Amino acid sequence: MSSEVWLQVNGRRYGGWKSLTINSSINSQARAFAVSCTYDTPEGLTSARLQAGQPLQVLIGSQVVMTGYIDAAAVAYDAGQISVQVSGRSKTCDLIDCTPAPPDTPIAAASSSWSSQPPADAQKSAGVTAVWSWENRTVQEIITALAAPYGVSVRVLAAELAGRLTNFTVTPGQTVHQLIAKLVTIANLVITDDENGALVIAEPGSGGVCTDALVCGQNVLSAEASNDVSRVMSSYQVLGQHKGGDDVVPADSCSDEGLTADALIQRPRYLTIVDAGQQTTPAQCQEQADFEASYRAAQSKAFSMTVQGWQQTDGSLWEINRLVQVNDPVLDRAGQYLITDVTMTLDDGGTLTKLNLMPLEGYRKAAATVTAQKTVKAGGKNTAGAAGSDNAWADVKPIKKDGA
Repeated sequence: MSSEVWLQVNGRRYGGWKSLTINSSINSQARAFAVSCTYDTPEGLTSARLQAGQPLQVLIGSQVVMTGYIDAAAVAYDAGQISVQVSGRSKTCDLIDCTPAPPDTPIAAASSSWSSQPPADAQKSAGVTAVWSWENRTVQEIITALAAPYGVSVRVLAAELAGRLTNFTVTPGQTVHQLIAKLVTIANLVITDDENGALVIAEPGSGGVCTDALVCGQNVLSAEASNDVSRVMSSYQVLGQHKGGDDVVPADSCSDEGLTADALIQRPRYLTIVDAGQQTTPAQCQEQADFEASYRAAQSKAFSMTVQGWQQTDGSLWEINRLVQVNDPVLDRAGQYLITDVTMTLDDGGTLTKLNLMPLEGYRKAAATVTAQKTVKAGGKNTAGAAGSDNAWADVKPIKKDGA
């Protein structure tokens, strides 16, 4: 596959960049790019041809790697030359920057300039116009309706979002990204984008296993591991509350607790997290405590590796949310690790790919392997949610199952 990078705008391609960066991350809903060149290359480029706000696609050879918009098109000059710097993000940037479309706002029609569009039934859950409240809808339907006004389609590659909610209401002032995170946080899923600008919600590591391994002394040019445990605690306590009832003592409904201890830290280091929602359960508090412990422990083992080129030996690009085999005795890393970030660069040093990696256990929902102690406190006779994980935090209220 060719390593030539093109910006395609209004049916015309521009190449010949002196430097570029393309970044994607499982911790970001929008991949980003930045390129620069002198004014007379690529041929035919003028400040009027690439303007901020224009839709574009970024290609490596003939493969699309990003679909989105130009955020900035800076022009500078001195006595020797004129330079152009263009940067932008995926279509999903609007979900990060913007709040939901106001109620009764007509949903925009599909644009012929995009290959990825919200499905036709995306408007059904919102009616003809956008709304801020849903009843008896699945999480996927709500997310699809939130993204549709911005021309962003949604790909859900996980079964956890099939459950229906009794109601979900937009909190004014929160961005679409924040609302989506609230809807999926209990499922512990990756929220990112794809090359066509669609929002992707998937299981951590579901992208498959890379063809190439990362081996010290062979294909790894440089590597770095900070081994930083400054954010790791000895004990994680999550406090929450659930809805009371006639058979529940008020004090008990306000005393949900999850507690997880990490044997990695021998001295006392305590962290208490108070959940801001009103509808948590003891089981949810425990899940959040477990995840906080496993994620922070995995972060302390995160590291980065840089390789030559952007492609593996089979011609495929390095991609996020994939597992890769690592063998590095210098960093003391061996086994499969999750690729969390991919940064492809081009400069005077040629083409390089920097990969950020961490143990997959840090992203798995039930992977608190560092746990030394777990306790769940539930007062009174209330046992709602003790065995289920369909709920989400805050104002997300699941429909009760038969007999519940």
